[in-house]
Amino acid sequence: MTEKQKLVRLLSKGKLPNLILADLKTFQWLRFDHKTLFETGELNHGIGGGLFTTVLVSFSQIDFLAQVYAWLKESKTESRKKVMWYELLEKYPEVKEKYLKLTVNYLREDWKQLFDHTETFKKLIRHSKIWGYSDSQLQRIWQSYRNPLTHMSFPKEAITGIKDEEVKSYNHLNELLNNDLDVEPFIVGEKQIECYSDLLLRDTIKLKNWVTEQVNIASEEDAANVTNWLREYYTKFLDLDID
Repeated sequence: MTEKQKLVRLLSKGKLPNLILADLKTFQWLRFDHKTLFETGELNHGIGGGLFTTVLVSFSQIDFLAQVYAWLKESKTESRKKVMWYELLEKYPEVKEKYLKLTVNYLREDWKQLFDHTETFKKLIRHSKIWGYSDSQLQRIWQSYRNPLTHMSFPKEAITGIKDEEVKSYNHLNELLNNDLDVEPFIVGEKQIECYSDLLLRDTIKLKNWVTEQVNIASEEDAANVTNWLREYYTKFLDLDID
């Protein structure tokens, strides 16, 4: 199996991101096929509908897909040099025992060679043409949701879902999302933003499929850049079915 085939398999059938995105769809199934559990109080302990979790995890998956796309398209440029944290610490052994905030002072120049997550997110959205937001709007979206949810567990702007009364069942929800609701997941106003979690999850899956298509038409060399990065970084923590 070639490196490109391995990467396509990972994105289309592998554990990341498919199992994680499937987890999020479980929240939708619970909200729309078992809504009486919420209405009748059958579940005495408080439960939510998974809206915050859906947005958090969707952004983490978009971030991952943006990094895959960046390594696929730009890994050979000087500004996208393969530098990992553990390599930087080997280069600067004197900071190994110091706090991360102190290492930044030592590694400032090398830090610039790592992918900027905000920029790769914006590039993925621009190139895929999935949304029509401007660069400044994408910046606001990222800073309002991904960063605060990741680091502080709560967004700066509102999160909502498709209303229960509009949807008859989980299957009906998917019909609406894939056929009738051709709208973007964020309402970006001058002062406020609102995120529809169900629409964001739908578009995260679309982005996964689009990135998979880009891998399919890429060269073996470019696909190998991605799989080498994944081996170096991710497989230290979990099995990603690359080999």
